[in-house]
Amino acid sequence: MSPADILYIAFLLSVLGYQLGVLLQALPVPIRWAKRWAPTLMSDSVLAAFLIFAYNILFKISDYIVYILKLDIGASTELLTNIVGILGMLIATLKTVINILPPPFSSILSAFFQPLIALSNATMLSALFLLTITAIVIEYKYMLTAIAVLLYAIPFRLGRSLGASFLAFVIVVPIAIGLLPSWLSLFKSSGEYTSLPRLAPVAGLWGQVVGAYGTGDHGILKIVCGNLTYTLVVGVDGVYVVPRSKYGLPMYTTCLLTFNHLGENVRVSPSRFIIPFDVDVELRYPDVDYRLNIYAPRTIFLRDRAHITLDFCAIADVTLNNSTLVIHCYPLAQEVYLHLFLRPQCIKHVDVSADFVDAVGITYLGEVNWYGVDVVKYLVTVKTMASEITIYLKIKQCECIPRKPQVEVSLAEYVQYVIDKITQFLIALLWDQLKLLIALASYTTLTIAAIYSVARIIGASHPRLVIQP
Repeated sequence: MSPADILYIAFLLSVLGYQLGVLLQALPVPIRWAKRWAPTLMSDSVLAAFLIFAYNILFKISDYIVYILKLDIGASTELLTNIVGILGMLIATLKTVINILPPPFSSILSAFFQPLIALSNATMLSALFLLTITAIVIEYKYMLTAIAVLLYAIPFRLGRSLGASFLAFVIVVPIAIGLLPSWLSLFKSSGEYTSLPRLAPVAGLWGQVVGAYGTGDHGILKIVCGNLTYTLVVGVDGVYVVPRSKYGLPMYTTCLLTFNHLGENVRVSPSRFIIPFDVDVELRYPDVDYRLNIYAPRTIFLRDRAHITLDFCAIADVTLNNSTLVIHCYPLAQEVYLHLFLRPQCIKHVDVSADFVDAVGITYLGEVNWYGVDVVKYLVTVKTMASEITIYLKIKQCECIPRKPQVEVSLAEYVQYVIDKITQFLIALLWDQLKLLIALASYTTLTIAAIYSVARIIGASHPRLVIQP
C-alpha cells in the first residue's frame, strides 16, 4: 500500500466523520453527548482534510528547519555509526583479552574491565536507538506522515493521539539528529588515550666506557628511552650494568646515550642504539642479555683522576710511561686543542711539551664543582705545520681517594611505567565513556521529551513514542 492509498482512505474517513457530525447535529432527539460530538466531528474532519491536502508540507517541515539551521544529518548518522563500530570493537577486544588469558589473570582483568564493558554496552545501545529512529524517519518518512494523517481522520478521535505522535516523530527526529554533534561537543573527549603505550619486552645490558686510552671510571651515564631516563654512575674499569630483573631496558625502542666525566659531556659512539639490533648477545651473566661498549675516541681517561679531550688531531697511539703521558696524533688543522679536566686533590701539576710543533700555550679556565667533586680545567693550544706530532704530558700525582659524584642514580622501572600508563589510559577511557553515555542518554531523553511536547501541541491527549528505547 502506497502513501497515496493511505491518504485516499483518510479522505474517505474525513468525509465519513463530517457526515456523522452533520447527522448527529440534525438528530431530533436531544441526546447531550451526541450534540456535543457533532461540532467536534465536523471540525476534526475539516482538519483531517486540510492535513491531507497539506501532506507535502507536513513531511517537509523538518527538512526546511534542517536547511535553515544548516544541519548535516548525514554527518550525524556517520558519527553514530562510528560510535557503534568503535564501541563494538572495544567490547569484543576486551572480552577476547579476558578469554585468552589463563586464570587468575582472566578473573582479575574481568573484574577490572566489567565497568568499562557495561558503560560501553549502555553507550552503544543509546547510539543504536538514535541511529534506529533516524533510519526509520529517513526510510519511512512519507509513509509515517500518511499514517499520521489517516489516524487523525478516524472519527471520534480514536486515533488522534497516536497520529499526533507519528507526526511529531517525523518532524522532531531529523532536527534532533542534526543537532547531535553540537550537543556532543559539550562533552568533549579528553583525548588522553589516543595512543596506548606498547609493552615491549625488556632486556639487561652491560658494557664498558672506553676512551682512546683508559676507561671513564665514575662518569655519569644517561640512557634515555622514550619517556624513560636511566642515570648511572659508571664503576671501576668503566663498567656499567642495567639488570633485566627489575630495571631492564625496553627492546625495539631507540635509546639515546650521553656520558659526562668531570664536568664535560664527552662525545661517545654510539650515541643511540636499539636492542637487539645494535648490541651483542651476552651469555655469561644470568640477569644480563646484551653487551654494548661505549667508545670515546677523542678522549684519554686517567681513571677518575683526569681526562684529556683532543680537538683537530686524530689520535694514533697513547702510552703512559711512569708519570708521562705520550700522545701520538695526526693534526687536522694548524692548531690542535687539548682540554684538560683534572681533580686538584689527585693531580697537582701537569707539564706539557711536544715534538714537531711551533708553539705550546696553556690557559687556565677555572675550577668548577661537578656533583660535589672539584674539577680544574685547562686549555692547551698546540700550533704546528707538521703532519704528525707527539705531545708529552708529565703529570705529578699525589695519594688521594677519589670522591664519587653525588648524583641520584635513577633506574626507571619500565614495566611499572607501562602499567601506570595503561592504568591512566583505561581511567581516561572509562571517564570518556561515562561522558559519552551521559551525552547520548540525556540527548535521547531530550529527543523523546521534544516528541511528546510537539505531539501534545498538535493535539495528542496521550502522546506515545513510535518505538520504545
